[in-house]
Amino acid sequence: MAKINLLTIHWGNCYGAVFQTYATCKMLEELGHEVTVINLIHNKVRAKFKHLKEYTNLLAHYQFWCFKRRYFPQMTKKMFVLDKQLLPDADYTIIGSDQVWNRNITSYQALNYFGDFADNKLVALSSSFGRKTWTEDSEYTNVVKSLLDRFVAISVREDSAVDILKDQFDLSSIQLLDPTLAYGKFLPLVKQGKRNNKVFCFTYNSTGEVGQIKIEVASALNLNLQPENFFTRRLNASPMDWLNNIYSSEFVITDSFHGVAFCLIYKKNFVVLCANKEKFTRLESLLKKVNLQNRVIQSLEDLHQRKEMLFEKIDYTKVDEILNQEREIYKEFLLKVIK
Repeated sequence: MAKINLLTIHWGNCYGAVFQTYATCKMLEELGHEVTVINLIHNKVRAKFKHLKEYTNLLAHYQFWCFKRRYFPQMTKKMFVLDKQLLPDADYTIIGSDQVWNRNITSYQALNYFGDFADNKLVALSSSFGRKTWTEDSEYTNVVKSLLDRFVAISVREDSAVDILKDQFDLSSIQLLDPTLAYGKFLPLVKQGKRNNKVFCFTYNSTGEVGQIKIEVASALNLNLQPENFFTRRLNASPMDWLNNIYSSEFVITDSFHGVAFCLIYKKNFVVLCANKEKFTRLESLLKKVNLQNRVIQSLEDLHQRKEMLFEKIDYTKVDEILNQEREIYKEFLLKVIK
């Protein structure tokens, strides 16, 4: 089977980043491939420690480090600037998943995520632009076009990315699930049987009406909000804790793509808040695929007008049918592209 170097966004204390990396590696390994994670870290991670308050997160940093050490396959030496000499020989370089093609995130490393360093077969796996439209300047666009032309196969995570590749770069691609949903086998990572009757909230946006929406959702459902404070955010911040919080809760409120992904995996009832309309592309595409666009709450007024939606149980028979079909497409892509 093939030897693969995987470049993805796995750095930082981000639950989605570590779990999509974990899922990608597991799927490739189960097909018999040997995977090495390119341990390319962004300088912003190192820069955080210039601020004293970041040292209050040392336990969380340690918990994430432990997860990666235990569950990721072999990794290269840590790099802040990609060094080809540190990469093992490989048959393929896989780029993805996550927002690897969003220069607002990758910044000075952006072209690395288009495979500028690779001299083997390039494959994009559920890669994301993280936005609906391409707004880069012509010089950068031309460079990206020349790099994308080198890929032997391109798959993306959102339907809007298919359009960008076609309209902007005249390239065909296939839309695939995010790796967490494509893999789906996360029950071994949680404490099964441990449940509570609380509402778990995981939101990036805490401004405006968000706090009131959380309170009113919990009140309507006659459930308590799971405690969220300085200690829970630092002492119980490991990837496993986060999974357990979703799995064990009665209801979930989130504005996170991977928060929704794990709600679907664990068959939870949930609602989605829109943290940023410009960045809602990923969630919008996923909810459209599983026909759950009605789970989005746009505002406090919207909640008041559609409060009955909170009591509607999600039909996971239909959701699973869609996801299982998409998982087969994902597997077929891997089998066809990587020999």
